[in-house]
Amino acid sequence: MPIVDIIGDIHGNVDKLRRLLGRLNYRENGGVYAHPERSAIFVGDLIDRGPAIGETLELVSAMIRSGSAQIIMGNHEFNALAFHTPDGKGGYLRRHTEKNCSQHSATLDYFQKNPNAAERALTWFYSFPLWLDLGFARIVHAAWSASAIQLLQTPYLNHDRLLRGSTKGTPEYDAIDTLLKGVEVRLPAGSTFADKDAYLRAKIRVRWWLRRDPQGTIAETVFPPDPSLPKIPFATATDWEPYGSDQPPVIFGHYWLPKDWPIRPLAPNVICVDFSAGKGGPLVAYSLNPERAEEPQIHKCRLTMAVIGLPLIAMISLAIQFTIAAGLNGTQPPEI
Repeated sequence: MPIVDIIGDIHGNVDKLRRLLGRLNYRENGGVYAHPERSAIFVGDLIDRGPAIGETLELVSAMIRSGSAQIIMGNHEFNALAFHTPDGKGGYLRRHTEKNCSQHSATLDYFQKNPNAAERALTWFYSFPLWLDLGFARIVHAAWSASAIQLLQTPYLNHDRLLRGSTKGTPEYDAIDTLLKGVEVRLPAGSTFADKDAYLRAKIRVRWWLRRDPQGTIAETVFPPDPSLPKIPFATATDWEPYGSDQPPVIFGHYWLPKDWPIRPLAPNVICVDFSAGKGGPLVAYSLNPERAEEPQIHKCRLTMAVIGLPLIAMISLAIQFTIAAGLNGTQPPEI
């Protein structure tokens, strides 16, 4: 069983990715990064925001073609598919609003200069699964939801599922939105807050792995924490599925944790690898190293964290337990 390195949201920051792979002792040969005893899994969000969208796509797609990496879908890949897919009514599945165009602008610039690569990239995005369940660990972009996975059954998109997943009010929309964007709960009437891009929002993303506290405040419920939100009781009838402490480790990205956020798991089996690499933060990887694989049930595993992008490179090791199961299956992208 190879060591598995789960790499956070890159957002076009290919230099950080190269340095992180080097730190993990992956070596480049003929344009492909590989390691003799490790494999990588990317949590999605390769695109948007950063300065090197094309180089990022090329590096990651080469690793996946060679079998040294896998990838799951991020909300930015899903949004790109919807942004470029006509809705049959003269528009697109993701509207070309000022906000949506701004979020997608770095990728749009690359696509406009490289139309053939754009078509190949969008076709490749369809091969990204919405989740991976490896048995010993689970990988998803934003939130693991057993009910969403049960509803969707298969983790792959097609045109019909993209259509339904882009249409508010459908079960597919709610399921995919949870997996790729997290569990969101509406604030009390009239309440809003400004997100990281200064857009006003009337919903908050919650700490979905914890059971809802009926006495909890808004500030205690939101994730990541936002000091601008009031410490008042959060009265909501909305509930969500907590992630059991007896479940395999779940690793995800998406949440733009601040640079000063403590670099450690959120819970013993809950790990976020997005520390805002797309906004000057570090690019983070967690490495799962199964030990004593001959034992059929519970195994002691080492969880190692590597960080690239801060003035100092930090490394952390700790022990966790999970169940060993099946190995890895790779997706095969076209050359970008």
